[in-house]
Amino acid sequence: MTRLLLMLIGTGTLVCAGSTLAQSEYDCMIEARQNVEIRSPVEAMIESVRVKRGDSVTKGQILVTLESGPERASFALAQSRARAVGEIKAAEARVDITLKKLKAMVEQNYHGSKS
Repeated sequence: MTRLLLMLIGTGTLVCAGSTLAQSEYDCMIEARQNVEIRSPVEAMIESVRVKRGDSVTKGQILVTLESGPERASFALAQSRARAVGEIKAAEARVDITLKKLKAMVEQNYHGSKS
């Protein structure tokens, strides 16, 4: 009598090993222990998927990249506005300093001409 060793491989192939080698294929479905639904806080089209079915993932890992054309445009606009506001504030500060210097010079000339 022949002893057989049976082993189920994840692809659904049943391998029998013993004095005679036999191999049979069976259809099967392996289900995950846990299914997790993942959603984005915004609606967008998926640009790329960074994982494959069956991959292990960790907390914080990027799984997909969403199309962000409008968001990138808004970000660029906000950056240019911030730069413009920064330049305006810097110019206003220079004007304020110049006015203070001018006022000090006028007062010095006024008090200097009285004596």
